[in-house]
Amino acid sequence: MSEGARHAAEITRAIAALQRPAGDPWLVATAGLRLRAVTPDDVEDDALLDRLGRWRADHMAAYPTQFAVTRAGTRAWLRDVVVGGPGRLMLLVVDGDGEVVGHLGFDRADVGDGGLQLSNLMVGEPERMGPGAMRACLAGMLRWAQEALRPTRIWSPVFTDNVRSLRLMRSVGFVDRERTPMRLHVAGDRREYRPCAPGDDAPPDRWQLWLDLPLTPAPPFRGVGLGTAPTARGDASAAGRARLAATVERARERGVRWLDTAGIYGLGAVEETLGSVLGDAADRPAVATKCGLAWDARADRAVAVGDARTLREQADASRARLGQERLDLLLLHRPPADDGALEAAWTTLAELAAAGVAARIGLAGGGAAALARCHALRPVDAFQTAVSPLRTDAAAVAAAHARGVPVLAHGVLETGLLAGADDAAPPHPRDRRRRSPLFADPDGRGRLLAALQAVAREIPCTVAELAVARTLGVPGVAGAAVGASRPEQVAGWSSAAGVRLEPAHRAALDAALAAFAGSPA
Repeated sequence: MSEGARHAAEITRAIAALQRPAGDPWLVATAGLRLRAVTPDDVEDDALLDRLGRWRADHMAAYPTQFAVTRAGTRAWLRDVVVGGPGRLMLLVVDGDGEVVGHLGFDRADVGDGGLQLSNLMVGEPERMGPGAMRACLAGMLRWAQEALRPTRIWSPVFTDNVRSLRLMRSVGFVDRERTPMRLHVAGDRREYRPCAPGDDAPPDRWQLWLDLPLTPAPPFRGVGLGTAPTARGDASAAGRARLAATVERARERGVRWLDTAGIYGLGAVEETLGSVLGDAADRPAVATKCGLAWDARADRAVAVGDARTLREQADASRARLGQERLDLLLLHRPPADDGALEAAWTTLAELAAAGVAARIGLAGGGAAALARCHALRPVDAFQTAVSPLRTDAAAVAAAHARGVPVLAHGVLETGLLAGADDAAPPHPRDRRRRSPLFADPDGRGRLLAALQAVAREIPCTVAELAVARTLGVPGVAGAAVGASRPEQVAGWSSAAGVRLEPAHRAALDAALAAFAGSPA
C-alpha cells in the first residue's frame, strides 16, 4: 500500500469512528451553533429526512446531479452514501434549541492520496443561523479537519454561476485553480452535468470551477492534547493499563493529536502502555515526554536529577518504552534553579537533540528566568507551564511568546474545578484537592459553576470546553494538555479547539472567574 493510500485509509477510519460517537458527539462550536457527524440513528429520523430533502429540492440547481426528491430516496442516500460510504463525512449544524439548521461536509476520502473534497454545503434555515454563521461553521470545520484528519489537500468544485457559494469559499481562503466545461445529460427525470468529452467543442452548458484550500503542515503540539498525569499512580496494574489504553483510544477517536506524559509517571508504566497502544501507526499522535525526575523510595517522592548520565539513560528508557527511535519532544522536568546545574542539564538535552535522540527539546517548568538562561544557550522548542482561566504565570508566558517559543499549558481544568461537574461536596480527606484554596469554599464553587454554565449555554459548549478554549486564547499558548483518567472524561473537552469565544463570552467568563478569585475562602 502506498503512503497516500495508507493516509486515506487512516482518514476513513477516523471518519467511521465519528459516525458512531462514544459520549459527546460535538466536533465544533461557533457562532452559537454546534456541528456533529451524521450517525446511523439519523437515518431513522423522518423529520430530519424531510428537512434534508426539502433543502436539496430548494437548492437543486447548485448540484451536478438533479432529480426528484423523495423521503425514501433521501433515506437511502443517507444510509448507503453518507453513513455507509467509506470516507464520507457529513456534519449537521445544530442551533441552541437543538434544531438542525444546515449541513456541510466532505466527499469520499478513501480514494486518492488522503485529500478531502468539500461537499454538501447547505444553509437550510438562514433566518435561524444569523449573518456570517455559515462562514464561521465552514471555517471551524476546516480548522478541525486540518488538525484532526490531517488531509494532504482540500478542494471543492463549484458552478461558476453559484455566486453565493464562490463568495463563501473564497472568504475562508479557497483559491481558484481551473475551470471545467460541463455538458448536461438527461435520462428520464434525472439531469446530470458531466465534464465535456474530448473533442466536444460546442459551447458548454455550464462551467465548473475547482478551488483549492492552501494547506500548511500542522505543527505538532497544537490545540488540545491528552495529559496522562492523572493516571500516573494506578497504571502499573493491569486494570490501570487497560483504563489508560481505552482513554488514549477514545482521545484518538475524538481527534486529539498529541499526548503528554513523563518517564516518572507510573515509574515508566504509562510510557510502556502508550508505546503498546500507539505502535508504529502512521497516524500515531505526537508524544511529549519528560526526563529529570527520579523516584526516591525512602522519601516516597520524586526528586530532581540533572547529571548527564542519568538524563541520557532516562531518555533512552523513554525511547524504548514508547517504541520511538527519536522522541517527538523531550522536556526537562522541573528544571533546577541552581547556578550551573540548569545550564549543564540543558546542554545535555541539546546534545541529545543533536544526536537525534529527540526531535525537539523544551522545559517543563522553571519560569521566565530558566527559559531565558536556556534559550541563550540553545533555542527552547517548547515551554510547558500551568495555565488556566484562574491562573497564569504571565511573566513566563510572555517571555516565551516574545521568543517565539510555543507554550504548552497544563492544569487547565484545575484538578476538576473547571470540568463542569456539579459537585459542591468537599473533596475526600485523602484527595490532594482538599489542601487547595480553590476547593475551600463550596458555595463559591457553586456560584462559579452556575456562571460558567450560563456562558457555556450561550456558545454553546461544555464548561470544560469553555475553560480550555479560554486557555488556548491566551497569547503564546499553542497547546493545552488536559488530563483524563477514564475514557468517558475525554468527550467533555476534546472539541475545545473548535470553540470560538466572542468578546462578550470572554468578558462574562472573566467576570465570573474574577468574582470567584476575589471571594473569601
